[in-house]
Amino acid sequence: HSLRRRRARGENIPLFDDSDLPLALLDVGAARIYECVLDGDVLGSVIISVAEKGAHGYSAGYSEAVMKLGAAVFLSEATFQSLKVDGKSVFNLGDAPRDSGLAVFKRGLGAALHESHSRVFDTAGPIRSAVLTAYSSLSRVRNRS
Repeated sequence: HSLRRRRARGENIPLFDDSDLPLALLDVGAARIYECVLDGDVLGSVIISVAEKGAHGYSAGYSEAVMKLGAAVFLSEATFQSLKVDGKSVFNLGDAPRDSGLAVFKRGLGAALHESHSRVFDTAGPIRSAVLTAYSSLSRVRNRS
């Protein structure tokens, strides 16, 4: 998952764990996965959520070595073309901190920066929400140490 990889590189990434969400979205047809494959090896992958008129980049992952080969750009372009053929007129590449390498990469694909605000709603109940909030708070304190 790209958020875990970015956190491991030292980026300040929220601790909300939604690792089950991509599989659930894929299972009901609300998401697609695109893979860049060379000689049977998956070099990178992109998961996007889809709607009637557009799509939203959910997660993408590549190793640094694969990035140097251009697989990320290749897979991004193939994804754009597939969405265009399917009649999608909007593709939100997803959030990225303004001056991050990820933002630079997305601008290189022709993306325009738009300020966005999002909220995460947990419908699993108050006990699970309280546990996640406490875990997130403790993790932030631990990361400052």
